[in-house]
Amino acid sequence: MRDVRPKNLEILYKKLVSKLMNPTLDNSIVTETVKAPKTTNTIIIGTLYGEKSEDLWFWSTSKNSRTKGTYEGQIVNQIPSGKGNLVWFNTLGGRNKYEGEWLDGTFHGQGKHRFASGDNFIGEWRFGKMWNGNYFSRRGKILFEVINGKETY
Repeated sequence: MRDVRPKNLEILYKKLVSKLMNPTLDNSIVTETVKAPKTTNTIIIGTLYGEKSEDLWFWSTSKNSRTKGTYEGQIVNQIPSGKGNLVWFNTLGGRNKYEGEWLDGTFHGQGKHRFASGDNFIGEWRFGKMWNGNYFSRRGKILFEVINGKETY
């Protein structure tokens, strides 16, 4: 295994580019086994500010005019991971809130999402999608159940 340091990565990259640009010299597939340096993910408790584009959130430690939401909770590498709460406003100014578990900046695990309409989803999330649980009206009536990511009425 090779040590992965900026200089070694640069050398490996140049070798790869050279082989790709000159396929007549060597038609073999480039294979290199590299050893990535060990990193530790430190969990901190703090606040992040989010900007939403489509279904993706982009996180920052400072608030600006594009900020749509405020996250408070566990953070790993400046991304929500662990337990935390997010409050954000939709395009019409309606307030949404998610309380629960996160993984790599998305709802993942057990959580509760209160929509601007007053409806709620309580249950399991997987990679930002409702997975197993119940969707309630603002008055508390079950509107549908979600099983393995599919709505059932």
